[in-house]
Order: sequence, then C-alpha cells, then structure tokens
Amino acid sequence: MKTEIDENKKPKQKKSKNKKLKISILVILIVIVIGSILGYFQIYLPMQKEYPLKIYKDNNYLIDEVVFKNNSYIQVLNQEEEVINKIDLTTDTEEIKLEKLKDPKDLIFDAWQIEKKVIEYEEFYYRDIVYFEAKPIYKTKEDYTLEFTTDEKAIVTLDEQEIEYIRKSYKKGSDLKDYLPEIKIHKDFDGDWTINNKKIDDNTEITKDTILEFQTYQDKNKNKIDDFTEEFKVTFETNVSDIKVDSRIVKWEETIELPVLKLKDNDKVFYEWYLDKEFKKKFTEKDMITSDITLYAKVKSYNEVINNSVEDPIYRQDIVLQVEEILNKKNKVIEDTYNKEISQIEEEKKKEEEYNKKNNIIVPEKQQVIDLYNVNHSKLYLITFLDTRSNFIYSIVAPYGQTIKILDEKGKPYKEYRVRQNTSIILDEDILLSKTSDLKEYYSEYKQQNETVFITIQPIKK
Repeated sequence: MKTEIDENKKPKQKKSKNKKLKISILVILIVIVIGSILGYFQIYLPMQKEYPLKIYKDNNYLIDEVVFKNNSYIQVLNQEEEVINKIDLTTDTEEIKLEKLKDPKDLIFDAWQIEKKVIEYEEFYYRDIVYFEAKPIYKTKEDYTLEFTTDEKAIVTLDEQEIEYIRKSYKKGSDLKDYLPEIKIHKDFDGDWTINNKKIDDNTEITKDTILEFQTYQDKNKNKIDDFTEEFKVTFETNVSDIKVDSRIVKWEETIELPVLKLKDNDKVFYEWYLDKEFKKKFTEKDMITSDITLYAKVKSYNEVINNSVEDPIYRQDIVLQVEEILNKKNKVIEDTYNKEISQIEEEKKKEEEYNKKNNIIVPEKQQVIDLYNVNHSKLYLITFLDTRSNFIYSIVAPYGQTIKILDEKGKPYKEYRVRQNTSIILDEDILLSKTSDLKEYYSEYKQQNETVFITIQPIKK
C-alpha cells in the first residue's frame, strides 16, 4: 500500500513543475510584449517625429530649411573640413544662426553649403541617426572687400530676403555703383551710401577693405532733401490794398504765429488765413509747414459775419466781442426807433384829445395796440457755446424767438432752447458723445421741418 501511494505522487509533482514553467514563460512573454510596446511608444515613435529648422547666415540670410529628428545635430566645418563646432538640435530648436568665419588669405566667404549625413545602426530599437554638415564656400578675393550695411530706416535685400549686411569682392578702379546692393527703405525716407559718414560720389576711390553704410533721412515731400535741413517761405496775401505783411522763413513742420490784420474800415474785420483763394482750406497756428506756402487773408464785413454765423460760426473771441457790441447797438436802434414811434403816436393822440375837448367833439374811445412781438423779432442776439469747464467753443447769431436744438452724435434731440437774449449754452460732450467716441468739432446748420425753421448743434466724432 505504501509503495503504491509514493508511486501515485510522482506524476502530480511533475505536473506542478510544468505548470510553474508555463507561468514563467507567460510572464516572460508578457514582459517582452510590454517592453516592446513601451519601447515603440517611448523610444521608436519619438525618434521618428520630425521637426522643421531654419538655418541662417550671421546676417540673417536664410540658407536652408531642413527637417530633423530627435538627437540630431549640425557639425560646422572650416575650409580644411575640420569640425570646429557642434550644434545640438532639440525639439525646441526652430532656427539657428551660423557664426561668421574669418576669411583665409586671398579668399572671401560667400555662403554655407548644408549637407545631410546619416549614421546607420542595425539594432532593433535604434534608427539611423541623421545629422547635418555646414561647409563654408569661399570665392577668390579681388583687391578689396566691401561690406554694405544700413541704418535702422533701411535694410539690405538679397533674393527678396531682408538681411543685415552683404559682403562683396571689389576690383580696384571699378565703378563703385556697380557693387551697390538692393535696399528697402521705410516710407517717407530716402538716403545715400556713405563711407565714414561722407556721401559717396563719382570721385570716391576705394583703397582698402571698406564698410559702406546707407544713411537715411526723412523726405516726406520726396525732393531728395533732408526735411530737417530745409527752409520754407511763407507768403501773405492780405487782400487789403493798404496792408502788407512780410514773408517768413521757417523750418520743417514748424508752426507760426499768424498776424492779425488791423483794418481801417470799421465795418470790416480780418477773419482767418487760408491756403487757397477760394477760402476753403483754413490754415491755423497749429498747422505744421512742410513746403513753401501762400496764405490768403479772409476779410469779411460784420454783416457777413453776423448773417453767416450759423453756417460759419465765430471761433475768435475778439470778433465775438465786436459782434456783441454791434448787435447791442443795432438792437438799441430798433428799440429807440420803436419808442420814438410810440411817443409820436401818443403825442398825436394827446393833441387830438385836446382838440376834441376844446371843440366839444365827442369820439368813441379807441384802444391802442402795441406790437411788441414784431419789435422783438427784429432783434438779433449772440449765442455762445461753452464746454463743461466754461471754455469758449464758438458763437452764432440768431433772431429773437429762434429755436435751437442740441443733438447727440446720432442726431437724437437732447435739449431745446428759445432765443430771448444774449445767452451762453453748455455743451457736455460726455453726454452728447458715446464713451468710445472722441470729439472732432461741433456742426451747426439751419433745418426746416414742415413750416418750422430751427437751428441744430451736433457733435461730430473723429
């Protein structure tokens, strides 16, 4: 019995060992599979990802655009093809600039030649490593080397690229203008090629290696002259026979204090200066002068100033004061004339009553009607507009009873006034303009709606 039991145990032990072996093999296979997966995703795939790279010369000239993979690099060679520098490329590297090399004797550096190289591997998880070699290309130097550069308002161009400078080999005695590179100049500027700040010309000689700089100057009026060295003449046409104003010489974008003409004719006033005889282009003391100009004086009669003040407001306070004085005198004449007429009527009435009383004549009593409305409507008043700080904006003249409507920038009515006397009106641009708008000016005009005529004042935004 004992012998049989021992014999039965032996197969079971063998089965247990086989089971353990299978489990071990399975574990090993699982580890291999996991390792293969991790190796594929963490090693192989990253090695296959490509990154773009721009390679520039030291003057910002784009030499080449290549694609590299992880662990790549650039070997920089010298003339003897010896490695003098190694530039490692990382996933963050988007561009590199190759440093300028010294010129060997009798040679001048011309360009870089970029070549793709491959290091081959046979391992399962390793790929071939791709790297690049940058080889310098030289040209035979003639007598001298010319280097062309510019200031900040211009840039040298080559093959439609903007670069910091360009170098050329120069043969002694050659026409220097044949070597000048293409350049791009900023708007409103021009310039000249110079050597040591001296402008080159047909007599310029090159006797050594030379740096030429294109120096710019502002030239908004395109006359090949530096704006800030120019002088301009301002001529004045007074349009008044007995008044002359001397011309003035000014610098670029200079402003001038404009003369105010004092007229002998008290019924006329010097109004403003204009750039044209038709008085359409107003010139002010804020305007900058950039060329020779002639200014024409606009002389108006006070009647013109008063009658056209809505379409052409009065912006000068000295004229406002004169207009106010004239209006007060005219209104007084109207009042005096009216009072005189009333006095005459009353005197005639009194005489008539005395005559009738003396001669015992009885007449029905008549009521005298005094037309104050017509009297007041013959009067004109000065309406002055101020900002919220009481700064003068302009004035207009309007008849008694005239309606004035203040509009916002969209034309919506804000306030309405009736003219009864000389009046000041506050214009609040914070109310009349939106928060995003800036005031350019206020515009006034007569408008008619059905039978009603009124004046509108509206802000115009920039």
